[in-house]
Amino acid sequence: MQSDETPIKIPNLDSLTKKLCVERTKEGFEKRKELFRKFDKNNNGFISYIEALQGVKEALNLSEVSECKPVIYRAFVAAKNSQRNKAKLSNEFIELNEFRYFLCFIRQYYEYYQMFSYIDTDGNSSISYNELKAAIPILNQWGLKIGDVNKVFRDIDIDNSKSIKFDEFCSWAIKKKLDLVGDSFFDECLKNLK
Repeated sequence: MQSDETPIKIPNLDSLTKKLCVERTKEGFEKRKELFRKFDKNNNGFISYIEALQGVKEALNLSEVSECKPVIYRAFVAAKNSQRNKAKLSNEFIELNEFRYFLCFIRQYYEYYQMFSYIDTDGNSSISYNELKAAIPILNQWGLKIGDVNKVFRDIDIDNSKSIKFDEFCSWAIKKKLDLVGDSFFDECLKNLK
């Protein structure tokens, strides 16, 4: 773990944002339409979770992100219910009007995944009380002032398993607006995350 003064930088977040082409421009929309077609292997106007996983790896060429399946899953679930659609299968798949949300959510959840991984020092895919306690200086750097570590741990550990899973960490990070120092990525659609 780095000292309190050394800012944590997650490599490649800026290049990831560019590859995701989330900008709200006509050019960005055209790029996303083309990208959507590459994800939609069945050419049916819907992207399944499997197509989303494959698309992140193949169409976006983001193998480091595609290996983080919890990131893709959370982004997929959040995006598929982000817009009202008329199709009966809309709540099971991502449609074009939800695709930009999916890409933005990937960016946000990938940031949370990197934060989570940084705190999970033993690499067992969960954060123990001791790992959270040791991460207080870095959490302070990320904009949180933690007083009572016991209370915070209990608040995050929703299922009372005595460890914090990635989903629990994300829910807490979203509520607390956890953000890296110097990270300028923000989009209005992130307000839809829960």
